Amino acid sequence: MKVRFRYIAYIAVFVVIAGTVGAFAGVARDADVAPWVPIALMVLQFLVVVGGGLGINVLRRRTERRELTSAPDSFERQAATQAQAKAFLDLLILTLVAGGLFVVFPTQTNPAWVLIGLVVVLVGDFWVRYAVITTSAAKAAE
Repeated sequence: MKVRFRYIAYIAVFVVIAGTVGAFAGVARDADVAPWVPIALMVLQFLVVVGGGLGINVLRRRTERRELTSAPDSFERQAATQAQAKAFLDLLILTLVAGGLFVVFPTQTNPAWVLIGLVVVLVGDFWVRYAVITTSAAKAAE
């Protein structure tokens, strides 16, 4: 389970496309256009997000099968499982912290930004843990 920068580029492209279509849908909703235009743009945005996610998943699985990194006894799978288990504990703690933010500061925090930040931190947490596990295993093998 190596970090593939082309997958990150694909995800960035799909996010930009979905954001652009979403912006056009918002403008179309406020503008004086036919009522079906904003609906069509929202459906297009949904299809971009779902289609992009499925397409990237298919590419990732095909690469894993080709490189034999998806086998249950492979090192990459074990390292990913260990990193996921440790990141899950962080997920529980950070979710409680985010919930506490909403309770203590109900009007000062925007839930969307808190949740986006939570997702970014948790994805980064997984990849940092995965990198630490693989680096320490590589040093131990030397």
